[in-house]
Amino acid sequence: RNELLSSVKKMHSVNVLSTEGTILYTKALVKESSAGSFSIWQEQVANATKACWRQAQNEKYFVTVVEQTHVLYTMVGDLVVILSGTTFDELILSEVMNSVCDVLKELCKKGLPTEDQILAQYSRMCLAFAEMFPHGEIVDQLEVEQIFAAVDVRPEEGRARVLKEQERAKKEKQPPSNFGAEFVIRDYQ
Repeated sequence: RNELLSSVKKMHSVNVLSTEGTILYTKALVKESSAGSFSIWQEQVANATKACWRQAQNEKYFVTVVEQTHVLYTMVGDLVVILSGTTFDELILSEVMNSVCDVLKELCKKGLPTEDQILAQYSRMCLAFAEMFPHGEIVDQLEVEQIFAAVDVRPEEGRARVLKEQERAKKEKQPPSNFGAEFVIRDYQ
């Protein structure tokens, strides 16, 4: 999947909604979007796509154009996923959509994604999308396994590495490397 993204392509926005139109997740990925213009954009996209949401069940992809921007949308479980790209065509948007749907299904291992399941896993979903779009509009990662490998790094693992480095430094009578300085260790117990 990542081969399709070898040339720099820009996403406009990512939206996950309930079938009633409640926004569960939204992110404007273009830097020139103000809050007001993005709200208007969301309303235009919702109005342009809402009539076909039920037809998009079972991850059938539909495409429309809103203000010269390609918009791809589908339903995965009980959720509506809407992606738009400024320089993306439908083929590349469909690859990004495949990954977004796979991320949502991975989060909701108990069947198809629902609003309740997504809200229960909301922080992981946000982290997964941040991993996919780390530089805003530039798509970086589409492999679900690698996305969740980065998302699921446990704070305990980082703490264990820092403590191990500190112990090694004490044994060798050397100051710890900068590796340990990058982490702040706090115990919340």
